[in-house]
Amino acid sequence: MSEKAAERDDLSAWLDWQVEKYTELASRYRQYAEVLGQVLSRAAREIAPHAIVRTRAKKIPSFAEKTLRKRHKYSNPVEEFTDLCGGRVIARTRSEVRSLCDYIEDKFDIDWENSLDVSQRLKPAEFGYRSIHYIVQFRPDIDYGLTIPDEVYGLKAEIQVRTTWWSTPSPTSPTTSATRARSNCPSRGSASWRAWRRRWRRRTRRSRVSKSG
Repeated sequence: MSEKAAERDDLSAWLDWQVEKYTELASRYRQYAEVLGQVLSRAAREIAPHAIVRTRAKKIPSFAEKTLRKRHKYSNPVEEFTDLCGGRVIARTRSEVRSLCDYIEDKFDIDWENSLDVSQRLKPAEFGYRSIHYIVQFRPDIDYGLTIPDEVYGLKAEIQVRTTWWSTPSPTSPTTSATRARSNCPSRGSASWRAWRRRWRRRTRRSRVSKSG
């Protein structure tokens, strides 16, 4: 057997081992996603009533694909990946995002080393988009308003909290008409949103015609 063939066999065996380990844990992560969704939804009803909350456990094919893609970075992905359970909360305004973040920071154990505030990476000329990624665990000393199953304690999840649009320009950036139009966009899918989209498209077409003329 050639050296390359042996490496492929070793990689295949390693991948099978990782997938088998995650398959054994998958039901716990699905339970985690369900409970996390309930907790975040309860918080959002109080803090940001119009926020959209979504949670999911990583599917086994997705885990296998990421494990193979990240094999040079992680030797034991099933233990090292922090997004096997994920949640997303999409709020309307930056102030709602801040309130949701305050809740998460107060109620969860945060892995700060692996958490991220995207707004801190923006260049001065870029929009003030807010997206915060937390790596969290449930805390046994917190009352979440519902029973947290023992099976999910100790597991990590990634929660992303962000605004709906790149809605607020940074203080040093010029505010264009396009920016103002997008920042005033109503809720996606509503009748007013569809009317806004039609107006936006007409305005864009007129702008293109005038420039070409």
